Amino acid sequence: MWFMVKNLYREVYTPNWLSQFVHNWPHISYKTFTKYNSTFAPYDDKYVETLLFWAGMPIVWLGFCIVALLLFSCCLCLKRNQPVNIRKGIIRLRWWLIITMLLCVTSIGVCFYGNGVTAAGIHHYVQATEGANETVMEIESIVNDIDNEMESVGTASDELLQRLPDCTSNDTALNILRQFAEDVKVVSQKITANISGIEDKFDTSLFNGLVSSSDSIREYHLWGWSIFIGLLCVDIALCLAVILCTAKSLRGGIIFCCILLIIAFTLVWIVIGGELFLTVALSDFCVAPEQFIYSEGRKYNTDKDILYYYVECNDPVASPFKESFSLANSLYDKAQKDIDNIDRDCSQSESVTEIVMGLYSLFGEFHQSMEYLKVIANCRLLNENYKWAIFSLCYNSLSGLGYQVLFGAILGMLWLIAICQGTLLASRLGRRKMNYDGGQEDPFLPPRDGAATLERYSARREQPSTSGVGRRPTSAVSQRGSSLISQSNVTVPDDLPPSYTLAISRDRPNQRGGNRQVTESLDNSRYSGASLV
Repeated sequence: MWFMVKNLYREVYTPNWLSQFVHNWPHISYKTFTKYNSTFAPYDDKYVETLLFWAGMPIVWLGFCIVALLLFSCCLCLKRNQPVNIRKGIIRLRWWLIITMLLCVTSIGVCFYGNGVTAAGIHHYVQATEGANETVMEIESIVNDIDNEMESVGTASDELLQRLPDCTSNDTALNILRQFAEDVKVVSQKITANISGIEDKFDTSLFNGLVSSSDSIREYHLWGWSIFIGLLCVDIALCLAVILCTAKSLRGGIIFCCILLIIAFTLVWIVIGGELFLTVALSDFCVAPEQFIYSEGRKYNTDKDILYYYVECNDPVASPFKESFSLANSLYDKAQKDIDNIDRDCSQSESVTEIVMGLYSLFGEFHQSMEYLKVIANCRLLNENYKWAIFSLCYNSLSGLGYQVLFGAILGMLWLIAICQGTLLASRLGRRKMNYDGGQEDPFLPPRDGAATLERYSARREQPSTSGVGRRPTSAVSQRGSSLISQSNVTVPDDLPPSYTLAISRDRPNQRGGNRQVTESLDNSRYSGASLV
């Protein structure tokens, strides 16, 4: 994606549809609830209040969702005693919960992609900022080299003035040579003053803050990226845990996962609030980035012509340093002529010739430095870094934030649904019964064999009963089970307990229809909390 942006959109920057769409949102102060200007102004308190207003919207929605969860829990408690086809409801809830978790995993994957796109944009923005800063530092380094070269020229000119009497004894000729040497020294001083003016125009807080701003953004994004990746990994693990507990019908595990889902649900909407804050601010910046740069230039007293030259770069030839370069070239030509005259008149003096050769070498280095300075001070380099940074923020990073906000909101809504589904499923799942170590003669635990059950109960009927104490009345479940068994042509005593009659019905596989109804009656009775033993 980045290579497409760099190759297709590098020449002309136009705001994308996402930045224009978000920029058109009403900017309302959260304190006074009044509309405010949407121009990007991070140092304006009222503008920051409008950003906090949008950052608070997900938090407000979080509050409504928590209230809805409380109401849902209350309704669930009120309806828990109402009859319902629990087995079919459990099967449907399991599938819906698993499907919801799979959709959550998909949303988390898109959030991973959005985080990667945002990271790529920030990385390229830091690279572009560092490239611009290296260009400015290179300009300052070249100017310092020219200053050192001109200082060496001044020192060589002073030494030349002392050696000129070795060239001629004619006072008139000596005065002319001294004038040439003085002119060379004056030229070096003028060149130093002229070139230093270029450095002074770049030596402002706006340009010197490039390194510190890029370092701060890099450190901030490193921490933000790491935390976001950690949260997404935890979310994926939570989704897999919910799927596992649902497939295994682990009631306790589902309840525990629902508690974790509530925590993750809260964190998701808080993170969305922060990302929405950044999205709105970045969209306001990307609609007109040059306006913010010009306002910052006025704040730091940066030359407007220089800012316009490097931001727009409409005519690379019309450089604000054109006069300085022309003056430096004319001074260089004049110094070359003066040195040539001295070299011609003092060719017989070895000491003077040696100094003149040194001056030739110094001015040759100066000429190379000037040519390199012209190239590096051209607007194309800094303008390319500027557009690279703008495209990185306004295409890559803004798109990544849009993915995170959109699918983060979808993930939050899916988790809200999953919490409701998990709570309802846990309420319908029966508690896991404890295992008892009992033998075949235990009067309270019916044996697994239906024939042994009838034999034991027949023996109990033959024993006389002195009182009716301890006899359990027949419940609605037992009556329903007895009617179903009678339909299945199963012969049992009239006062057989419900759990025994159901056990007998399972031992008669030939009667399929009756057994199916008895089994459903048993499951409904077990899940509705009826005591069958």
